[in-house]
Amino acid sequence: MFLVQVGMSYDEAVESSKDIDEKRRELTLKFDLKVRRKIGYVREKYRRKAYEKCVKFYSLHFATDSAVQEIQSIIKEADREMKKINPDLYASVLAIPLSLSDIKKKGKLYEQIYYAICLQMSEAIYQHVEKLSSSIPSKRTRKTLETMLRHFKALNVIGDKRIDTKIKNLEQIITKSTSEIKTQIIDDLEFMRQELQKMMTV
Repeated sequence: MFLVQVGMSYDEAVESSKDIDEKRRELTLKFDLKVRRKIGYVREKYRRKAYEKCVKFYSLHFATDSAVQEIQSIIKEADREMKKINPDLYASVLAIPLSLSDIKKKGKLYEQIYYAICLQMSEAIYQHVEKLSSSIPSKRTRKTLETMLRHFKALNVIGDKRIDTKIKNLEQIITKSTSEIKTQIIDDLEFMRQELQKMMTV
């Protein structure tokens, strides 16, 4: 398992600053508006693509060995896109290996990561179905949800068999009516959030 951090040139980079008085400071940005928009687009696009391969636990992002390889490929592409805008721009990724056995020994952190993975999966399903107006999801919607569930297997950064069981449960849920899916997912989310909250306050 790896702790992943994506770094990219910032669109609002400051070139210089000047104090006007005790309360005001004048900033001169390094890039004009057109260039800033290009940088912002690349940052948003590739950070999203990279972090989709990770499990988010508060401000931390965890990924498997295979996911890190995909992320590195994504960020290499981002770096090329940045340098097309300006040769001084960059995109990089830092992947720090973590000992899963050490995390398991700590117990609480392992369980927190487990619930964070489950929470991320259920939230992704709910975000996809919450705006559906039809009483039964269309075939296209179900196919999209099935694809999402297949991709969720890559989120099992701790290799816990309970994650596989969770995915199977979600597979059963998405065969139901829209209202049933929403109700079950909402209940599921509430339970996991409560469990995570308990762990954070104990």
